[in-house]
Parts: sequence; structure tokens; C-alpha cells
Amino acid sequence: MWDIIFMEGIPDVFRNTYQAFPLDLYTDCFYENRKEAIECRLQLLQEASTETLHSLMADVWTEHLGEASAPVSWERFSSLQQAQSLVSCLGGSLLSGLCRKMSKDIRHCKGGLPDLVVWNVQKQIYKVQRQE
Repeated sequence: MWDIIFMEGIPDVFRNTYQAFPLDLYTDCFYENRKEAIECRLQLLQEASTETLHSLMADVWTEHLGEASAPVSWERFSSLQQAQSLVSCLGGSLLSGLCRKMSKDIRHCKGGLPDLVVWNVQKQIYKVQRQE
């Protein structure tokens, strides 16, 4: 979704090339300004194989690793492979749903990952723990 977050052609959302996010990111306009591109990507994620998800993630990781971006915390994962292993367990359907929710209302989703997320690649399972 990196390319959609930072897509060109949306008026008045970028003032300089060093912005960590577009100015509409935390507004209701973000989704509407990118609706067609977002929905297309969500459909791709929904139907994607694990290999496709890994490839999409690798492309963004290698091109943008370390770049300042409000929605991304690069230090959450020690490597691309670790991030890909979580994506394998979550699957495209769940990722698509998470991206849909975040693209429509990131203001209330920007807390990041829950308190604890564990996953087992061999068993293709994950558990999420939130502190209430």
C-alpha cells in the first residue's frame, strides 16, 4: 500500500519530498482521494497467494527500508523474512480487511500492533493479545 499512500496526483497533500505522510492521511478524505486504487489493491490482497504477498512485501521492503513514514515502523521486525512469516500466517483475506479498516480510519488504528503477537509458520497459526 506504500505506493497508494504516497501516490501522486492528489492536490495539496504533499508540500515537500521529505514528508513522512500525506497531509490527508488522518482525514476522512484519505480513502475517498484514493478509493479506486485502494479497492483494487484490497482485491489483490484478498486473492493473493502467500508467494504474491511475500513478493509485494519484498518489493516495498527493499525499495523503502528505513524511509521515514508515519504508518510504518521498520524496527518492528528484525528482517524481511520475519515480516513475511507473519504475513504467511495472517493470509491475504485478513490483511485486506486490516488495510481496509486502516485506509478508511487510520486515526483510530494508529496504535500499531497489539501488546503481543505470536505466530507459528509451520502450523500457520497466530495469536493476538491485547491488554484491556
